[in-house]
Amino acid sequence: MWLGWWAAAPVILALLWVYMNPRVFHKPETTDNWASKSVLGERVWLNRKTIPVPGHHYREIYLAAAISAIGALICVYGLIALSIWPTILGIVIVILGKSWFLDLMVKLYDEMKYSNDEYRSWFY
Repeated sequence: MWLGWWAAAPVILALLWVYMNPRVFHKPETTDNWASKSVLGERVWLNRKTIPVPGHHYREIYLAAAISAIGALICVYGLIALSIWPTILGIVIVILGKSWFLDLMVKLYDEMKYSNDEYRSWFY
């Protein structure tokens, strides 16, 4: 096998970070910033079956997610082929797609934050 036991270390570190991340950082002083709004927008998006979001958001959100998915496939190909350039290109495409997606989540939250008491309570 071309991957040794050491390849488990980054996976373990990533899983540890996923567990520790919400416990390490305290609640923000305000949610009136891009990062907080992007997270809150993701919560709004995930809740779209209960509280519908305006239809004009769907196309761009799905496009941004598709771009990230394409980048992930390119990155995985580069990793399997042990080729640096497809790996780097894939990572760049994933980051650009995810950044656009998060920006769309900010716009979604800004549009939805006063439409519902729960969403309104998140803004401070």
